[in-house]
Amino acid sequence: MTFPRHCARLAAVALVVALVAILTSGCFPFGTEVTLFYETFTNPDPSWDDGWDGTASWGVVDGIWDPYYQMSVSNDHRSVVAPIPVGPLDSYTVSADVARIAGSNIAYGIAFAIQGETSAWQSAQFYLFVVNPGNQTWELREWDEGWTHLKNGGSIYINPGGASNNLKVSRSLAGGIKIYANGKQLTSITDFSFTGNRYLALYIETVSTTSATVKFDNVLVTGTNLKVAKFSAGALPPAGAGPAPVPESKLEILPE
Repeated sequence: MTFPRHCARLAAVALVVALVAILTSGCFPFGTEVTLFYETFTNPDPSWDDGWDGTASWGVVDGIWDPYYQMSVSNDHRSVVAPIPVGPLDSYTVSADVARIAGSNIAYGIAFAIQGETSAWQSAQFYLFVVNPGNQTWELREWDEGWTHLKNGGSIYINPGGASNNLKVSRSLAGGIKIYANGKQLTSITDFSFTGNRYLALYIETVSTTSATVKFDNVLVTGTNLKVAKFSAGALPPAGAGPAPVPESKLEILPE
């Protein structure tokens, strides 16, 4: 069977129009993930915040061979939150290489699905994935005017002490949350508490020590939505003190 030449031309035009529609929609078919944001801090995005509030500091450290983002806190039971300059996002995978520089009993990780009046953070809403390299434990929590503990445990795949840990969170439109340490999945849950387009952040806290310093590097965010606006000033407040972490005595460590 043959088709008139003008029909072939119409079919070709229709195919081009369809491809343009797919590309400009911001989504690739079949859920293909692409890089939305990648930061090595060699030439850092200017939207990264830096500052000091008397007991905490945060900002890019211009190391000659190894620049990174550093967060420090000098009080017991304090936390510091620093927004990642990308978003808002509804489904994504975010990862970072994280290592303790100073402090003994501390925790660090990634806050995600952040929304709310975060200038004081206590009125914000978000999930939090943290690890404690001192005892190789992890926890998944949510904050909504107080902590709710979703899951926690211990894992030999969390590198102890000052060794670097690659932490990763995957969030899907279907409410799925998966967390990883160094490529090993620690747990997965389905939770619809915080959905829609929200933001991401780096996070540290002192558990039962008076100070902590942590470095973050190779911050990577991937997703299927190409129409993602870069972080703009005012979308989230500057980095700073976060909600008070839970004392270690209140953590219930469950088997992996």
